[in-house]
Amino acid sequence: MKRGFTLIEVLISLVIFSIIAVLAASAFRFLTHRLPEAVKAYPSEAVVFYRFQTMLDSIFFYTVREKEGPEGVESFHFYFVGFPREFSAITFSPIYSGRKLSIFKVFLKDGTLWLTEEPLYSAENDYRHPLLEEKTTFPLWKDVAEVNFTYITGKEEKKEIVDEIPQGIRMRLKFEGEDDEQVFYFHIKSDFLSKKHVTATALYPPI
Repeated sequence: MKRGFTLIEVLISLVIFSIIAVLAASAFRFLTHRLPEAVKAYPSEAVVFYRFQTMLDSIFFYTVREKEGPEGVESFHFYFVGFPREFSAITFSPIYSGRKLSIFKVFLKDGTLWLTEEPLYSAENDYRHPLLEEKTTFPLWKDVAEVNFTYITGKEEKKEIVDEIPQGIRMRLKFEGEDDEQVFYFHIKSDFLSKKHVTATALYPPI
């Protein structure tokens, strides 16, 4: 004799089906309404800004050795060159070339703020990143009317800086069609003392 479903089993099945239906409806509502809003809240410019900030936070204290004068006296200095409209440094968190020690340059040209990246030759790494065989340039922000970089060293804010790693970089950015400029401050992590053994290996780059 075949046994049918009891009332309790039917009720339990209805409850389970109702829960599944509610979850499915919530997921559908998220995909059709909330997901597009979330995408709008996090545009590609925000992602670029975050990666740009990470790149500056990870500026590497790379030491350059130079010979000066007829006697070839050696001098050492950090690699950093900063001007009001452009600056160049070395980072271990580049935006496009992966986590490889790279030299980069940020500059304004033709209404676009550009980023140039190139893998760095060092004592530990005598080859180029396989994905970037040559110097590569990418646009960071377009429709830029004006840009101004200043460099914080201690209590002083400089317009130009050479052979010195600043504690922070202040970027004033003004887009075309906007009256107000946007001001950003990027802190450079001062972890030189904890990584001086890494920096020391870069004292003698291959010729």
